[in-house]
Amino acid sequence: MTTPAEPVDQPERCVTHANAVPLLAEIRHALERLTKTGEGTVIDLLSVPMTGNDLSDLASALGSGEVEARLDALGPSLVRETAYPGVWWVEHFNAGQQTIARHIEVTPVPEILRADPRALEESAARLARQLDDLARSTDPAKTQPATSTIQGDSHGQAIHSR
Repeated sequence: MTTPAEPVDQPERCVTHANAVPLLAEIRHALERLTKTGEGTVIDLLSVPMTGNDLSDLASALGSGEVEARLDALGPSLVRETAYPGVWWVEHFNAGQQTIARHIEVTPVPEILRADPRALEESAARLARQLDDLARSTDPAKTQPATSTIQGDSHGQAIHSR
């Protein structure tokens, strides 16, 4: 069996499958909205009827960027920047490494990578405690608890001493 030859003028990143092209258009509009209003967009790829070829075409058309993060927050996740800044490919997996969620996020930073404000507050407090501990360990005067006693002088005035 022979296969038809590829047209000479077909670009390497040619998208030929039905659902990849509308998704690319949606991503383009989401990028425009992000730049104009700051509003991010999440596109749930598992809710779109896509073949493996559609998915492959979409991944190929979006390419790879400079950032990739692997994390384990309630299961393993992979966050990859595409060749288009602000467009992120985000996948979540179960313990058996099966994909349970696949999104395109159009945002400066994907939500899963953002620190929770409460965690930031705790982080600042924990770092302050660590700095206090370091200061006490390097300054012998600070390792002794401060105590003061009150004594009277010959005129009945209180004198504080350490």
